[in-house]
Amino acid sequence: MWACGFTNLERVALREPYRGKNLGHKLTDFMISIAKEQGFKKFKVHAQSYLKDFYQKHGFEIVGEMFKEAGIDHYLMIRNDP
Repeated sequence: MWACGFTNLERVALREPYRGKNLGHKLTDFMISIAKEQGFKKFKVHAQSYLKDFYQKHGFEIVGEMFKEAGIDHYLMIRNDP
């Protein structure tokens, strides 16, 4: 168990017909719950800039400045659980 390390949420996307149905929130909550069962308490994501509010609703905070990844604006976002 790697409780002191970070786990990453990476390359998560929903196809257009499934958007707007709360599935993204459910999927994010599910991924975090599985990671927590494995002992993780620190989570990070490279969030596309337009999704920062989405991840903030899940307890993530922006760390640092906006950066480019694959030519797209991103933020490093971190969540630390007790």
